[in-house]
Amino acid sequence: MKKILQSIRNEYFNLKLRLIRTRHPNVYINNEIPFGILPKSTRLGHGGLGIVINRGVKIGENVFIGQNVTIGGKEGKTPTIQKYVEIYSNACVIGNIVVGHHSKVAPGAVVYKDIPPYSLVVGYSKIYKDKYNRKNVNIEETINKDLNLPPEDILDSIPPKELKRIIYYLAAEKYNKNR
Repeated sequence: MKKILQSIRNEYFNLKLRLIRTRHPNVYINNEIPFGILPKSTRLGHGGLGIVINRGVKIGENVFIGQNVTIGGKEGKTPTIQKYVEIYSNACVIGNIVVGHHSKVAPGAVVYKDIPPYSLVVGYSKIYKDKYNRKNVNIEETINKDLNLPPEDILDSIPPKELKRIIYYLAAEKYNKNR
């Protein structure tokens, strides 16, 4: 009985995807999102479950996208998401807008107008500007710049234990220079 129910569920899901695909051919859904359009540093909540991204969306480095997020266009124009943005579950980012760097979009928020950097968005585009202290937010950027880390493709080829040792060594060297 369980196998029959599972096969019915699978058929229903596949039919639903085919219907969406025929009506909206320029939308990526769930595991159809080609990772070529997303930077390597993009993190997807729950493996990208329920995420819908319109083609043409520009996404910056180190962006987090939670589950069931919709990033869609309006009248053929798509949003631009800058670096270090966090978009949490069930949020919608719609239209020709720019989500400023280091901003956060709260769960369930609907964003339809531009968001300045370092802001928090809740509800129906209620924006709290400069919500995050700039000194604390770009710690990752500061570490990368101060430690003179090699490019990301080289870091990917280094084994994790060796990479950790290198980072500790560079941090200690930087600390001793500043003393």
